Amino acid sequence: MTLGSILFFGGIAGAVIFLVVMIIWKVILHKKREALMKELEDKYMIS
Repeated sequence: MTLGSILFFGGIAGAVIFLVVMIIWKVILHKKREALMKELEDKYMIS
């Protein structure tokens, strides 16, 4: 393994991990937002 290939594969791994984290983050935020909206609707009787 040369330094170049380590950096290359490290960059790919980093990009993949970053994408996975972003997707999980968006899913979690979406679920939290839905729960929050439901809570607000219950609280203020907004239909």
